[in-house]
Amino acid sequence: MKVSDHEETTKKRGTVIPFRQTGDYFFDKGIKAYRKNNMKRALFFLQKAVEMKESEPAFYCQLAAVLAELGEFERSNEQLLYVLEELDPTLAECYFFLANNYAHLGFIDKAEKMVHVYLEEQPDGDFYDDALDLLEVLEFEREESEFFTEVDKETIIINKHDKARRYMESGKFSEAIQQLEAIIAEHPNFWAAYNQLAQALFLNHEVDKAISITLEVIEKDKGNLMALCNLADFYLEIGNNEEAKKIVSALCTVKPIDLDHRFRIATVFSKAQEFKKSYDSLITLQKHHYRESIPFLKCFAVAAYHCADFNKAEAAWNRAALLGDKEAETLLIRLLEKTLEANDVYYTSFMMNI
Repeated sequence: MKVSDHEETTKKRGTVIPFRQTGDYFFDKGIKAYRKNNMKRALFFLQKAVEMKESEPAFYCQLAAVLAELGEFERSNEQLLYVLEELDPTLAECYFFLANNYAHLGFIDKAEKMVHVYLEEQPDGDFYDDALDLLEVLEFEREESEFFTEVDKETIIINKHDKARRYMESGKFSEAIQQLEAIIAEHPNFWAAYNQLAQALFLNHEVDKAISITLEVIEKDKGNLMALCNLADFYLEIGNNEEAKKIVSALCTVKPIDLDHRFRIATVFSKAQEFKKSYDSLITLQKHHYRESIPFLKCFAVAAYHCADFNKAEAAWNRAALLGDKEAETLLIRLLEKTLEANDVYYTSFMMNI
């Protein structure tokens, strides 16, 4: 080809504009992955973002949030401390996030110190109420720390608890009961094991015993939120709506710092047909980027449907169906075919985090 021909061809094709991948580009990709609960992908993009734009505090804070979600609390704290020490010492929210990470790591003193710094720096901050709640949790953890003074003992009990949960998920309720009773024999004040035992007993058709154990927990551990939620579930299942209504009314005044606990309450609201309360709680959890598991999506869809937000109900059932839930797929089809009746839309599961 002649040079003049080549030049003419180049003119016809036009000028190639290179695509520049900036820090902002990778940050946006990371945020999208985070909202889809794809933490590993979010981590990849956010690490690229901070590499390309090292002076942006928001990038490091979001990276810290993802690391915390992945259970890498120490690495999360490294990002937060870097922001405070090198980028923006006035970003007081970092102290609150540090406190949460230290709490997860079991460093109660450090967690309390960070909470107090946050409260001093931000007396009117967005996380003020949550910070006060965290202080209460830390105080409780300090009182209960005698059961978790040694790392090996803590690891053993967590493993046993998880094993019982797996038994329940696979329908082996008798095995779960045996495992949980063994945990309680060794740790008679480990209330989470009592709560899970009550669920296993109820699912094993030992209703009276399940209710009795739950009432015992509520009496001995005043305000045990998971026990109250269990009791509400049990009463609703056996048709004792009057007693269930009393508990639901009490739960309306509770706003726990733990997002799993907030979701647990939202499921009780849905079961009690307090759909507006459930929907409002679930919307708030979405704003906190709460993980969209199948139970969450199904509860969200039910609440949205009964609040006449059919588009969001459809979207939630669709995502649950894509995750493999057949019930959600059936409800979605009926919704689209306009054959779905309100009486067919309800939430029943109470196999939640305890």
